[in-house]
Amino acid sequence: MPVQPPASSLAAPQQSEGGLHPQRILIRGVNWLGDAVMTTPALLRLREKFPAAHVALLCPEKLRDLWLFHPAINEVITFGQGDRTINVANKLRAGGFELALVLPNSPRSALEVFFARIPHRIGLARPWRNCFLTQAVKPRAEAVNMRKRTAAEIKKLVAADVSRSRHQSAVRSRRPQARIKATNIYTWPPRWARIPNRSRRNCSSRRRKSKRRRKSSGWKTSPGRFLE
Repeated sequence: MPVQPPASSLAAPQQSEGGLHPQRILIRGVNWLGDAVMTTPALLRLREKFPAAHVALLCPEKLRDLWLFHPAINEVITFGQGDRTINVANKLRAGGFELALVLPNSPRSALEVFFARIPHRIGLARPWRNCFLTQAVKPRAEAVNMRKRTAAEIKKLVAADVSRSRHQSAVRSRRPQARIKATNIYTWPPRWARIPNRSRRNCSSRRRKSKRRRKSSGWKTSPGRFLE
C-alpha cells in the first residue's frame, strides 16, 4: 500500500505578495544525458529563487550519478525502465511535494505529477497534457520545433551521403591520372635529371673495363719497366 502524505502536504503552497514560497519542490528531469546537461542552468536559477526549499529530482536510473552531488538538488528519486506511471506517482505521493516543475514535453511526465496529487504543476504547453498541468507555459514565438525523422528518412539520408562521398573519392582519384597524361611534369625524376646519372654509370663502366684489360694484358705501370 502506498504511504499517504499528511493532509497539510496536499494543500496549495504558501503564497505571499512576492508569489509562491514552496518548501518542497519536485523537478521531473529529462530522460537523456545531453538534455540533462542543458537543464543544469535552470536548476541553479531555481535554487537561487528558493534557497531554503527542499528540491528533489525525478530521473531515470541511468542518470542518477549525474545528479547525485549537484549543489542545487537535495534528493534524487529514480525510476526503472519498466516502471509504470502509477507506480512512479505513488512513489512521489509519499514525498508531500507542493510544487512540480515538469521539464520533459511528454504526456507521461505530466501524468506522473498529476497522479501524485502535487497541487501546483508547471510545464510547457503541449497537446494531450495541458489538462494535467495547473500552469501550462506557452513556447516562445522564435522557438524552433524539433521534428523526429522516421527510419526511412534516415536511411535515405545515409544512402545519399554515401553515394556523394563515393563520387567525390572517384573524382579525386581520376584527377592525378589526367594531369600525368596531359603533361609530363608530374613524372619523377624528370628526363633532364636522368641523363647525367646515365653518363656517370657509363663512365664508371668504362673505367672498370679498362682496368680489366690492363690486368689481362699483364701491363704494369712500375717505374723499373721504363728504365729497362
